[in-house]
Amino acid sequence: MDKGNERRSLLITSNVAAAGHTAAAYSFLHVSYLVPFTLRLPACMSLMAIVLTVTPIDPATAQPARPPAFAQCAGCHSTQAGKTLFGPSLAGVSGRRAGTLPGYAYSPALKASGLTWNAKTLDRWLTSPKKTVPGTKMPFNGLQDPKSRAQVIAYLLTL
Repeated sequence: MDKGNERRSLLITSNVAAAGHTAAAYSFLHVSYLVPFTLRLPACMSLMAIVLTVTPIDPATAQPARPPAFAQCAGCHSTQAGKTLFGPSLAGVSGRRAGTLPGYAYSPALKASGLTWNAKTLDRWLTSPKKTVPGTKMPFNGLQDPKSRAQVIAYLLTL
């Protein structure tokens, strides 16, 4: 190593040490300065993949991913508790009896349907609301793609 690279490497490692980073960070920064970029990029991506794979995620604070097909639902329904749009809020829909959320004027047909929202009833409902509950006022023809429907149901059950 020539004197110029040695000085730069020492400067980098002393700055890292001052910031309180680990010895692994010293060697990574030291090596990364001397190794060409084309060789560093795959190494960095591999390191990032390992970090992302082993980093624990607390399920209590994780936000469920909203599937693309949910965009049709989001036009009329909120996922925030207590926020009613054209349709009722979908927050806490899992296990709730259909037509019972306070503050929304449901159709008499949905109120009398006896449905309780779970994966099975949501699948029937989202396939064809008007067929599942004749007389419903929900102006939606259903999600015909089973994969999209399953993604929306999985999402709804997490709200």
